[in-house]
Amino acid sequence: MRLKQFITEGRSKEIKEDEVIDLIKKNCKQALNKYKKGIVIYRGVKMGIPYAFVDPKKSKPRRSANTMNYYTLINDNSPYWKQYPKRSESLICSTNKFAPEGYGTSYIVLPYDNAKIGVCSESDYWDSFPVLLEQAYGHYSYYNLASFNRDLERLFEQVDIPLSDNSYSSLQHSFGLFDITFDHDVDSIDSLINDDGFYFLKWYEEVWDLMKHFNDILEPKSNKFGLYKINNLNKYNDREVWTDSKAVLVNTHNNRYILDEL
Repeated sequence: MRLKQFITEGRSKEIKEDEVIDLIKKNCKQALNKYKKGIVIYRGVKMGIPYAFVDPKKSKPRRSANTMNYYTLINDNSPYWKQYPKRSESLICSTNKFAPEGYGTSYIVLPYDNAKIGVCSESDYWDSFPVLLEQAYGHYSYYNLASFNRDLERLFEQVDIPLSDNSYSSLQHSFGLFDITFDHDVDSIDSLINDDGFYFLKWYEEVWDLMKHFNDILEPKSNKFGLYKINNLNKYNDREVWTDSKAVLVNTHNNRYILDEL
């Protein structure tokens, strides 16, 4: 999901000011402490209410916006990402207070105490995978997860294997068929890379397992992602972050005064 594509996901419930104060005092002490130190998480939502409560795990899993869901399915189920909040069950936020503007009302997000926070290596998740860019460099001047999705669809269309993003099991099935079809066929894989431009297959011959190959490329450590608890979150000027925690949302422009008074 591109950070700019803030959407209404139907997960927010309006709450009254006295409820907000009680919830923050009881459940969001660490986030409030970070706020007072200038470490703030923001989110844009297409609603205009003063305060809201949200539990992202209680709603239908969100899909990648304006693109296919392949990379979300891969990362949500990858062993490398198992300590991170699942993107499909999270609020997508930013440390840049201007990021939500124009895409919905800006809210300060106060996750519950001990919430896990995933931090991207860039201002947008789509652009936070330099290992993927390293493979594609020289063919594309700009490559991100949307490019990855398009190339993945193009690859499976060319090799005539059905591909679906309806579920992780369907994706596993398609990748398994690819492995069976090209098992140790070095010439065919080299042709797909060099003749057809599928540069994201460069290291596939090391494992002959497409799911493992993409897990390795998209893993968080090499791509410089961070994982924190809310109480030890560092200050970042412009990073996309995400959390699957329950959270209180406070209207940035009209209602943040209650945070300053607590």
